[in-house]
Amino acid sequence: MKSIKISTFFTFLCLLLSANCDSQVNLKSAKNAVKSKVKTEAKSKTKTKQTTMSADNPCDTNGTVKITEGNKAFTSYKNCLKQLEVAERNVSKGINAETAIKMAKRNMLSILKKEPNADLSEICQRFQKIEQGVEALLPKPKEEVYDACKKGSGTVKLKEGDKGFKEYESALEEVLVAERYILGDSRNFNTDHTTSVQNAIDALIRVEPNADVNELCSRMIALRKSPESIKNLAKYFDEQKRIVKTVYFDKSEGVYPEELGLENPDWFLKRMHGFNREELLSKAKASPHENAIEILEILDDYSTFLDRQGVSDYLMDQLDQYNNASSDQLMKKAKEINSVAKALKNLAGNNAGMDRVIAFTQKQLGKADSALANIYSSDIHKEYINQVVFTKQPFKPGGEGGLEINPTFNAGDAVYATVYLSVSIKDAVDSWKGSGKGGTMGLKVKNSNGDFLNRKFEAWEVSSYSNYEVSISDGTNKEQTIVQFVLIPNKDSSIKTEMTCKNITPILMARGLSLESERLKEYKVEVSSSGQVTGSMTYKGSFKIDLATGQGPSYYNEVENQKMETLLASVPLPTAKINNPNLEAQLLAEMKKQGFQEQFKKVYIQTNWQLIEPPLQDSYKEMTASFTHTTADGKCGWQNYSFRSLKTGSSWSGPQKWGGANQRQRMSCKKIK
Repeated sequence: MKSIKISTFFTFLCLLLSANCDSQVNLKSAKNAVKSKVKTEAKSKTKTKQTTMSADNPCDTNGTVKITEGNKAFTSYKNCLKQLEVAERNVSKGINAETAIKMAKRNMLSILKKEPNADLSEICQRFQKIEQGVEALLPKPKEEVYDACKKGSGTVKLKEGDKGFKEYESALEEVLVAERYILGDSRNFNTDHTTSVQNAIDALIRVEPNADVNELCSRMIALRKSPESIKNLAKYFDEQKRIVKTVYFDKSEGVYPEELGLENPDWFLKRMHGFNREELLSKAKASPHENAIEILEILDDYSTFLDRQGVSDYLMDQLDQYNNASSDQLMKKAKEINSVAKALKNLAGNNAGMDRVIAFTQKQLGKADSALANIYSSDIHKEYINQVVFTKQPFKPGGEGGLEINPTFNAGDAVYATVYLSVSIKDAVDSWKGSGKGGTMGLKVKNSNGDFLNRKFEAWEVSSYSNYEVSISDGTNKEQTIVQFVLIPNKDSSIKTEMTCKNITPILMARGLSLESERLKEYKVEVSSSGQVTGSMTYKGSFKIDLATGQGPSYYNEVENQKMETLLASVPLPTAKINNPNLEAQLLAEMKKQGFQEQFKKVYIQTNWQLIEPPLQDSYKEMTASFTHTTADGKCGWQNYSFRSLKTGSSWSGPQKWGGANQRQRMSCKKIK
């Protein structure tokens, strides 16, 4: 094509932009229009030359002033170059460059306005090259389109330095750009985005007709036919890369094995769940995706990584720490290490070190299983080892076969708890009080709100008795492997062990249950202890009780009173230090008019009147007395109060209660008269 002026070039561009890129465009008409414009401009040469400010042909100025930094036209010159770069890039990719060309021309006019004698030779040369690129974009008849992918791929796999390698890299970059566009926003992606890919492949084949473009073509076809699958595959490789790199370090980033995070590997095992190495390898080998390539490199190195980091010895060292622990703890850790070794072997494909770990864990599992056979008192013990179960009746070790385990209890039932240990009592419980008060384990019973069931107690109760404990009788065989206790008693339950150990926990549990609403309730139970073999342990369980059935929550108030009566049978009545029937009557009358819920029965004077003469204050007399009482809910006890007598002229007033009770004590109602 003949060299044309810039004004002709813009006319040429407009014709291009208005044409449909389909092959049905009237190519002949477009070319004739261009030729006509060329002739018209040739005739105009005879006319007087336009000024350097001409908007039609800025390249005819033939200026000599080089525009450099500091020149008043430098900013416009720099902006013009930027727009040329955009236009050149768009033309090379087959993208509309109209806007960039218009902006470049506008900046050329701005340059001439500020510097009429500006040298625009470089800009005009680049415009000439853009013009040639636009010509190449004019639609060609279908038979002239060089569709390399349809024709079939060559056999030459290009490498750096080969003829066509530069074009191959350019085509590959176009593919990557289109794929990145999909990953950014697949909803707005359409097949027009593959035009630059097609053009780049065609350009490659023109340079090297026998180039192998199979990969480029398959990726372009995927871009056109199934862009969403590309996005899904990219997500798949991104996820799989995170999995295979979970504990992986390459040679330059080696770490000690204890830094891999496998000491508590639950997180690692969770991430490895469902990992399929063969499936991943198959997909990664068939994909040029950068993450797929990295995944292949990691999986290929994984077995070597495990060896150079010493992971197998580290895992076996971890298991060795449980060699003298309880058999259940050894079994638990052996299972954990076994799972870790299998997961790492799955990542590596094969690894002799992990095979050794797996064999060692299986040996330790057999050892633990043999030891536990002597621990289990029954199949139910084996099923619920290190847990708490609940029954309606007590049983001896191994005798629970005919009982329902963890039933739903009804109001009126007793709740018996059994802790299935993994060692003997002597190895699980270190806390023994001596003096016949037995061994103890901690106890927590909470409702769905997190409130303790035994939270209602009086100060005297917890100052004299334990209230958050499980009691183990000194007479219990310490070689046995279960601990059983009454958690919530009914009227038929024995709490002899608890009373001997001065433990009112079951009584307070009954009290707590009597205060609950009449509906189905669930309680979570934790029993804790520390042993020389087990270390600190917490045994857990839960039970349900339907307080809307049976005898209702109030039944357990009766249970509380009954058990408290037994406990308090040995508590004596207060002793009177002074006998004064007249004063006793006055004191009893004074207490009855206080409006207390207690019904005061009898007075026991503890001290006689004492005269108090404080400086600058009125004198008074003071004494103390104890009162036995009963309550409407069946409780009995005694309380101690102080009384004062105030001076009224030449005499003294009757006794007046002064302050609250300074001592309280529950006692058996059988002793109250």
